[in-house]
Amino acid sequence: MLKTINKNTLREQILYEVNNSKPEILELFYNYIQIIKSSIPKKETKTEKHHLLEFAGMLTFEEGEKMINCINQEFNKIEENKR
Repeated sequence: MLKTINKNTLREQILYEVNNSKPEILELFYNYIQIIKSSIPKKETKTEKHHLLEFAGMLTFEEGEKMINCINQEFNKIEENKR
């Protein structure tokens, strides 16, 4: 069991133990961590969603059409001014 060192966090306790252990213990600890990591199921990246999808459905179809028309009109004005 890890001894409490000035009520530090668990991470700090583990780091203390690692920094103050013999190489043989470190090797055992490393192998143990590798076994734990391999037993944890990995998240599938297929379920990750694009960050812009959180805005999907915020506008009605009509509002979207108005926005598209407005953008097209403004870009057309810019293109006409370039000529």
